[in-house]
Amino acid sequence: MIAKEVAQLNKPPFSADEEDVKLGERGSGADWFRRRGVTWFLATLVLATLLVTVNAAPALAAPAFVQKAAFTSTSNSSTIAATFSSTTTVGNTIVASYTFDDGGGTSSSCSDSSGNTYAVAVSKDDASNQQVLAVCYAYVSTAGTSTVTVTLPGSVGFRALAIHEYSGIASSGAVDVTASTTASSSANVTDSVTSTAATTTSSNDLIFGAFMDVSGGSSPAPTAGTNFTLRNSSALQTAGDFSSEDRVFSSTGSVAATETWTRSNAYIGVMVAFRQTTTKSASLYQSSPIPSASSVQHLFALDGVTVSAIKCVKVTYSVNVDGTGGKPSGMSVASATLDATTTWPATPASWTVTKDNVNGIVSLTYATGTTPASPIGRSLVLNNLTNPNSATVYYATIASYTNTNCSTGNVDTFTLAVPTTGGVATAVTVDPQLTFSVAGRASVCNGQSSTNFQTGSTGTAVSLGRLTAATVAGGAQDLSVTSNAESGFIVTLRTTGTTPNVLRDAFGHSIADVTGTAAAPSSAPSAGTAAFGFTSSDTSTAFTSNKWAKITNSPQTVITASAGTTSKSACIGFEAAAASTTNAGLYNATIVYAAIPTY
Repeated sequence: MIAKEVAQLNKPPFSADEEDVKLGERGSGADWFRRRGVTWFLATLVLATLLVTVNAAPALAAPAFVQKAAFTSTSNSSTIAATFSSTTTVGNTIVASYTFDDGGGTSSSCSDSSGNTYAVAVSKDDASNQQVLAVCYAYVSTAGTSTVTVTLPGSVGFRALAIHEYSGIASSGAVDVTASTTASSSANVTDSVTSTAATTTSSNDLIFGAFMDVSGGSSPAPTAGTNFTLRNSSALQTAGDFSSEDRVFSSTGSVAATETWTRSNAYIGVMVAFRQTTTKSASLYQSSPIPSASSVQHLFALDGVTVSAIKCVKVTYSVNVDGTGGKPSGMSVASATLDATTTWPATPASWTVTKDNVNGIVSLTYATGTTPASPIGRSLVLNNLTNPNSATVYYATIASYTNTNCSTGNVDTFTLAVPTTGGVATAVTVDPQLTFSVAGRASVCNGQSSTNFQTGSTGTAVSLGRLTAATVAGGAQDLSVTSNAESGFIVTLRTTGTTPNVLRDAFGHSIADVTGTAAAPSSAPSAGTAAFGFTSSDTSTAFTSNKWAKITNSPQTVITASAGTTSKSACIGFEAAAASTTNAGLYNATIVYAAIPTY
């Protein structure tokens, strides 16, 4: 159907009789244009919607400070305690920094009145000044107006405790990296007081820093380091000698907790990088959803995996969501392989792949086992699968185990729906919970040029009309998505054609891409310079008015809907410009939209 529509849409602007005569007398249409130096051409986009995935990855909640409390004392005791003024929340994390005289030893432990379980993340002893600085933490499984107690190695003095509640920290594998140091002096220079640096492996870590002035002299008068917020500044001996701070580190790499002091004092500094939380979820990206397609790749994107050693990962394909009913008709895992880009399990080259094609099971085993580097952003990639032989929805259950028998010691389990379906011209229905439609738009989109804008676009094609070096040409479509997916949805755009320079004619000529990307859109095509790109009116994306991006083979997000959004619409504009040297001809590109719900 699309091919037929292309033939109809691509007719030049003269009658069929005139076309037949001119082609008969002068050869091909492109040749006729070249012989007469005609500098206009017709650009047509053919668009089709295609489902490629379900259960997309969730938005991650950035760590955030909630409340704090503190206690200090120079007298001797075997414990330190502090109490929050408000009830803590299940799912949050308590982070406690504390210091004490090391005369009785350096070991310590933490507990609270709600029964939450604590671990010591870092502890640093300054033996010369006989003081310890440490950080412990606990996932809040039981809420309450918690009193946090630190048990010390004996009855010691110079005790201080600051307790902090944070949201958005991972419930397992929370600690990414730590750092600690002692220093004989500080300088009145910005950020000169430091924990020393460590290299994080996860983005959006909460960087928690604590410092203790061990000089016992004048107040250090601390101020938070660059990008940090000071959370506590208590007086153990002098004002501000026991402090804590935090920041969210959006990228990965080297980072340190820092402060600026007005005095040159000796100190202990520690830092803990806490990973941000994520909902346990999985997404499936298929290289093809077409029934009976072979050499299919399944890329499972996983968040919320447990950061502990696993020795088996088993993928079971079944017709029922509970794993029963066997594999769907026509599906084959007989040739399945584990892709080298897999990050869960880690070090994929060490794992053995076993295929049970009768039951549709792929098992990955490694007797030594590996531990995920992070609970988020993990991937499992299987290659060379064959799809079921009919349009259907079946299921993939992914389970990890601590044993190579792949049946005992279950760690994590994920279940995903997997569709097989073909492309649909203007709307796609994954199931009763998702509707996606594409329609032609008769007005400009997101500030694009109204000069030479074509109003005749449909849900399957956008004609950009005639171009000269003095004009730009544009067209647009309206996209609408309705879904009851709990955590929202996205719509992506990509091409199935040759890149770069996706807009091409039958003779291999092409029009250059604009320089911008969906992540960093830039200037629109301008008359006289050959360029082609797209824009989106969705303000939840990186696009702003009249900013444009190139079309690539990788999916680029053009619509984003957050949790709780049941429907959303946006327009997608396309625009092209020619140079005086652009070859005359008929230029085409094929675009694929994908609506991806987050369940």
